[in-house]
Amino acid sequence: MKDNTRKILLFLYPTAESDQSKPDDQILLNFVQLRFLLPDLSSSGFKSLLFYLEKKQYLLKHLINEEQQYSLTNYGRGQLEEQFPALSIARRNWHGDWTMIVFLQAIRTDQNFRYLRSFLLKNGCFALNRGIFLYPGQLNDLVLAELNGRYRQGVMVYKLGDCIVGDEQIVIGQKIALNDSLRVYSGISKELDELIEIIGSTKKLRDQSKLDFYSIYDRFATFLAEDSGLIHHYYPQVDGPLMLLSKLQKVAKI
Repeated sequence: MKDNTRKILLFLYPTAESDQSKPDDQILLNFVQLRFLLPDLSSSGFKSLLFYLEKKQYLLKHLINEEQQYSLTNYGRGQLEEQFPALSIARRNWHGDWTMIVFLQAIRTDQNFRYLRSFLLKNGCFALNRGIFLYPGQLNDLVLAELNGRYRQGVMVYKLGDCIVGDEQIVIGQKIALNDSLRVYSGISKELDELIEIIGSTKKLRDQSKLDFYSIYDRFATFLAEDSGLIHHYYPQVDGPLMLLSKLQKVAKI
């Protein structure tokens, strides 16, 4: 999925301030509001992009009070969550339970196990060390099918309980770059609050404010694509992806 496509679809992703596990059914934005996201793209190019996204069934067009507005389809939402796993309901509902995958053979001497390592990392697992991987929550069907189909004799899968010895937040946090998530999201939240305060009662975005918005949204979308989506469990007091996206959507509606 190309960067411009991701930025448009992401901005239409449903958000909810009160309960992040239950997003609103729809976010509706008009042409001008969406156009605001990609200032460097020509008007004709932007229209072509919207037409393409409709044709791919990522977007749905509505005529409301004689104005065309766009929303994210269920299919588009599913495709977007593949690009941004942190948005998925499973990650947002995660409460600290882990599944552990243990390799029974050395990885370096077995091509199949080198493939398995890449496969697990691609599908949301974290390498605790060379032969042990963790997955937040229950393994998805794709990973289970691969393990049962090709590696049944070569791996063991466990459902983990509470950590008895050691500091989970330190060990796991290092593996999933938790401090990076904390730093980036806290910084973006602070910048957004400052931007909203600058806009203030005038409800107008001046040129500098627009540039600030583009910079914030670009950094947010770029980091979100790499984010583990687990910060809410370890730092519930920090504004997570949905809260930040909700703030960004409000700025665009001004």
